[in-house]
Amino acid sequence: MRRSRYEKRGLSRRPSKRPRHGSPASGPGSTRPNATAAGATATATTPDAKVLPVSARGLLWLGVGLSVFYLLLVAVTILAQPFLQDVSPIELMHRSNLWLGPLQGLAAGVLAAFFRSG
Repeated sequence: MRRSRYEKRGLSRRPSKRPRHGSPASGPGSTRPNATAAGATATATTPDAKVLPVSARGLLWLGVGLSVFYLLLVAVTILAQPFLQDVSPIELMHRSNLWLGPLQGLAAGVLAAFFRSG
């Protein structure tokens, strides 16, 4: 009788690739190790108490304002659909892309400039 390669190594069966029940999972899908690492990094690297430059502060508030305005326009677009009987919901979403797309790009650009300035 021929022995398998697992039996030659002294194993009775092929080892399972799944972790046993109750063993800690440390794969990419586990949340606890990732959250622990993020929390430890955030507490270990506290920023200095320096004040943002005026230009960075202005970019921050411009980015926040544009983001809030963008979210309000998204909400108005969704909430206005029942009152627009002559336009289908899909057509309304296609039309709203004409103003939501550029506004989203502008808000992302301002926030990117803010993060690059600091």
